[in-house]
Amino acid sequence: MIDSPGRPSLRFIAVAALLVTVSLAAQSPAGEFDVVSVKPNSRPPATVGDIERNFLRETASGSHAGEFQIQATTVRLLIELAYDVKEFQIGGGPAWIDAARFDIEARGGGAVAFPQMRPQLRALLADRFQLQTHREPRSLPVYEMRSANAAKLPPTKEGGCMTVVPGQPIPAALVPGGPVMTCGGVRRRLLPDGRVRIETAGVPMSKVVELLSEDASRVVIDRTGITYTVSFTLEFAPMRHLAVAGQPPAGLTLQDAVKEQLGLELASRREDVDVLVIDRVERPTVN
Repeated sequence: MIDSPGRPSLRFIAVAALLVTVSLAAQSPAGEFDVVSVKPNSRPPATVGDIERNFLRETASGSHAGEFQIQATTVRLLIELAYDVKEFQIGGGPAWIDAARFDIEARGGGAVAFPQMRPQLRALLADRFQLQTHREPRSLPVYEMRSANAAKLPPTKEGGCMTVVPGQPIPAALVPGGPVMTCGGVRRRLLPDGRVRIETAGVPMSKVVELLSEDASRVVIDRTGITYTVSFTLEFAPMRHLAVAGQPPAGLTLQDAVKEQLGLELASRREDVDVLVIDRVERPTVN
């Protein structure tokens, strides 16, 4: 996520009582949720990273069906989820969409995987927040990711991660913080010295691009040619957050860490990027 000048990044604000759940069953969703509740909340905002972690944990147990719940969310974050865009790909909108927070509960439309629920989230935003948008290309800085040392990012070793079977109990080895991770899993935490640590297990390069785009605050384009899944730990100093907090940066910058620890280069350039522009958004009526 991107932070505004003078405001700490939302990624590093504590999250309280966050829950996003959807069942894994593949059915066609209805166009809208049957029941929607929107209530104000004064807790710190959630982050996309926290949502992904909670979503993966909850859906692995198959304990929910066709439900979407999130607490202390901003409208900007809801837009990110509904339209599958990063914060830097959203243009316009009043200041309150980053400040006001809401608890959202929605049900109905059948059991679906989260990506298939996005049309329902867009309908929710249009109905309760009067959201209207359009897309347009804008020339923005991007990173072109190239392989500098392939030996530092080999294929995931056999047994290096575990596959969770929907509807079956989660193996004991996959306890939160344990040594074994779900294949495709990601862990992120802020270290005591201010650095960020990202741990992954059996992720495709498309996920690597997504993770780096989030922290780089710009689109990352994969030019590595790597087709296998990878597992790695990446530690770096989140420069923007540390600068806002008035602390000296600890450790490597994201670009240097990616090169030294993953054997990848992030080359800066400009390219047209698809941007979602907010034309209208209104504060919701709460219920």
